[in-house]
Amino acid sequence: MNVGDRFISELLDTKLVEEGTYRGERVFSPNPRTIYGGELMAQALVAASKTVPNDYKAHSLHCYFHDRCKTETLSLFTSAFADRVKLGILVRASVKRPNDYRVTCFRDSRSFSHRLVEAFPAKDQINGDSLAFFRMDCSFKAPENDPACFVTPMPRVPAADQVPYVSEFVKSLEMDKLSTVSKDRIKVFLSFDSNSPMDIKICEPEYLLGLKSNPTGRLHAWIRLKQAPGIHSLYLNNVCISCVYSVPLEPYRDAILVYFSDAVLLWSAITEPHPINYLVTLNQSVWFHNPFLCPEPDDWVLFETRANYVGDALTLSYGAMWNAEGQLLASVAQQGLMRTQPLTPVSSANGLLQYDNGHSQ
Repeated sequence: MNVGDRFISELLDTKLVEEGTYRGERVFSPNPRTIYGGELMAQALVAASKTVPNDYKAHSLHCYFHDRCKTETLSLFTSAFADRVKLGILVRASVKRPNDYRVTCFRDSRSFSHRLVEAFPAKDQINGDSLAFFRMDCSFKAPENDPACFVTPMPRVPAADQVPYVSEFVKSLEMDKLSTVSKDRIKVFLSFDSNSPMDIKICEPEYLLGLKSNPTGRLHAWIRLKQAPGIHSLYLNNVCISCVYSVPLEPYRDAILVYFSDAVLLWSAITEPHPINYLVTLNQSVWFHNPFLCPEPDDWVLFETRANYVGDALTLSYGAMWNAEGQLLASVAQQGLMRTQPLTPVSSANGLLQYDNGHSQ
């Protein structure tokens, strides 16, 4: 089974495990130490879509990324105080186990269906005390025709076949003359790229890799799957009459776009060639457009990203996704946490706890 088949049938196609709960498998690990945010969003969206009418299409989603929480009593308090007070202690979501997505119906109407999706490590008991490490609000809309129309134009950038892969661009560099910052970024991005199911071409690799400051905060990336799903040929009297993909694509269009959307958006916020100590997505929103336009799996999608604010260790970036014909497919907004310096340790004497690996935000 090739990358495209595995991406759709194993990663995106969440399976029902009990009423209202769907399981998403871990198939690809772009970053072996963490769960890729695009995976969580895509699997949650597919799970929610299985609870709404077939002709309803997603029009928006809003999600928050947390570590999984577990309610425990802290021993640093006196037993009498501990009997009355319980604190949620952040523990890490598993990067090796599948995730279970609990879907709650908020609203169904003539035009809209609204769902809440919460993610938990698979096989954890989900009860009233369980706290999800990821939450998504998403809404679906019935098809509707209306003459009003406006679309922002697609940016002018080189076509995908004119843009080299970052790995090819790196080969043209004199590595011994690069700064430590650039060497670190090259290592991180190439590792992500090699472990990802996505083909990614960056139009401005010099900004991505910290070779230059990015004065506009904009990055442009062409993205597609590394391999399209397999094709089955249909024959009649030994004549091929049709070719179809081994798995249907249209039901997963929005999930594929969501998976792509987390690939480079945070990178646009790194506008200067300074070291990055910690970088993570806090929350993200996606709005879907032209729901009946479904790019072929080997078609490139243009993703324009723009940093709008960086300060107070927070980032805010916007993005838009077009097909190669210039038709807008999705708009994105993302807030991230970016620390350029290590966090100062805090004494437990003041009642605050710090955890390793940056997982206490």
